[in-house]
Amino acid sequence: MSSLNLRPVDDLPLGSRRGRRFVAYCRHDSDPYVEPARPNRLTIYGAWCEDNGHVQDGWCVVEWGGAFTDSEDDGGAHMPDWWFLAGTDFEIAANPTHFLDIELPAVEVTP
Repeated sequence: MSSLNLRPVDDLPLGSRRGRRFVAYCRHDSDPYVEPARPNRLTIYGAWCEDNGHVQDGWCVVEWGGAFTDSEDDGGAHMPDWWFLAGTDFEIAANPTHFLDIELPAVEVTP
């Protein structure tokens, strides 16, 4: 029997995240939600949760992406990439702490 390789999400280089899906363990409370040095400022995860909600704690399939920049006419907002529940069009934020180091095939999700 082979063992699964469970690794911290921080081990994933940014360049290897886009275009892949990962089986990951997510924990909402592992992010402080606000920046410790600037308590009036949300973390990236906190900001995504405020707009979109988040996955429940536990195992799920996640993907990296969702960045956008609004024009000055729309307020000039910018949000960087983050982790999301796969197949939700970057609408449901996830906060993975660990992932299984296995390859998952790309899957097209249709409503």
